[in-house]
Amino acid sequence: ADAEWWFFEVGVVHLEGRPAAVGTPAVVPEPPSRLIPPLAGPALGRARPGDALAATAASFLRALLTGSGEVARYLAPRTAIAPVSPPPFAAVEVERTALVETTPDRSVLRVEALSTTAGGTDLRLVYELTLEQRGGRWEVRHLSGAPTLRHANPPPPDRATTTVPATDTPPTPPTTSSPTPGA
Repeated sequence: ADAEWWFFEVGVVHLEGRPAAVGTPAVVPEPPSRLIPPLAGPALGRARPGDALAATAASFLRALLTGSGEVARYLAPRTAIAPVSPPPFAAVEVERTALVETTPDRSVLRVEALSTTAGGTDLRLVYELTLEQRGGRWEVRHLSGAPTLRHANPPPPDRATTTVPATDTPPTPPTTSSPTPGA
């Protein structure tokens, strides 16, 4: 019942115009609050009964994470998202949502889901889904585990950082040169 927060750090690069993790996350201490950018959109809240966006998100996440149902059934044309294999959860229930942005035919929905393993361990997961309306139903265009952030000027970093150009090949480590003795 008590909220417990864990903080993770993971390296990220841009590949084909999208962020991609380059390694596994590490548990780290809580960063200073000034370094945590605010999330875009309203706070998460209970989905209204009959909310078509929340219903589509729930069905899609169940198919994605439990193997119950076909993921492709919920996808917009020309969208490829494979189910997680093997399915890590026995049950997934959407508990809270927030409409980050919306137009009549496209919405970005932040979703908090309670996911339960076959052994009974609960884990809260948060996703953002870009959904498009077609033929009277909502379909998933994009899935992200990274929330949309409010546009703000971030504070300068507390430590040195390295900028890696976006490429599909691994970066070459930096080299240094030093004078050769006797030269």
